[in-house]
Amino acid sequence: MADVLEMCNTAAKWWGNKIRGFGSRHNNGDREATGGLVGLLADLMNEPTTDDIAIKFEKILEQKLMEEQKAGRKFLWFGCDYSPDKILADSAKEAGVPLSNFPWKTRMHVEFEDECVLVADGYRAQWETIYGRRS
Repeated sequence: MADVLEMCNTAAKWWGNKIRGFGSRHNNGDREATGGLVGLLADLMNEPTTDDIAIKFEKILEQKLMEEQKAGRKFLWFGCDYSPDKILADSAKEAGVPLSNFPWKTRMHVEFEDECVLVADGYRAQWETIYGRRS
């Protein structure tokens, strides 16, 4: 089996970059002016995330992912529709990350058995592999 720690670290660092503000933010796919305005207002609610806080979040999330694998989970699906799923929200609260900093319509699939991590980054995004190979 692949280095589970490396898989979990890759997944956690990807989310760490998202809460720092790298990449997509609050786009729900609505092409109307109101949809753009809602996304803009959500972007304005973002709070700066220091590297120290982001690193703390990454370590907490990495540990939670490792615990899920050790508990016998073969895979995990999680992400953020308009608010982060439990594993992200719990990690963020513990680290002091505002929940408004998570990008909308973003999903992650951690496949412990197939040794890969996939992400769909934003509304209608295609799945891309960020760790391992998808069989």
